[in-house]
Amino acid sequence: MRLLLTHPHLAARSCDDCKRWVYPDKPGDFADAPAERGGVRVARVKGQRPPCSYCPKQPADVADRDRTPETAVELTAKNWRAYHHHAECAAVGAFPDDAIVRRNAGLIGRIEKDVDGLRQLQLITLGRR
Repeated sequence: MRLLLTHPHLAARSCDDCKRWVYPDKPGDFADAPAERGGVRVARVKGQRPPCSYCPKQPADVADRDRTPETAVELTAKNWRAYHHHAECAAVGAFPDDAIVRRNAGLIGRIEKDVDGLRQLQLITLGRR
């Protein structure tokens, strides 16, 4: 949940993408797309490690030097399907009368509300500078 609140766009980037492409990331500032040169994505060089040491997908209890794509926490394919189903139902305003759909809608709705609250707080904070 920390990831979705602080960097919701990063949740959609898989560790496989990060292993394959160079992203112009810095601690606390994560790019939406891979770096490009001449309109072509920059591939990660063999042996070049992705920036796992400061990735918010990493559990806090894993030391920076021990962080790898394998220690990251990502949404499973099942979670992605549930999220996409929720988005489709929300888009048309019709949810099936199903206990699992209701549970997922409650969880996803709570996260979306938290993300919106954080975005509003960030906007208020920016306005005070």
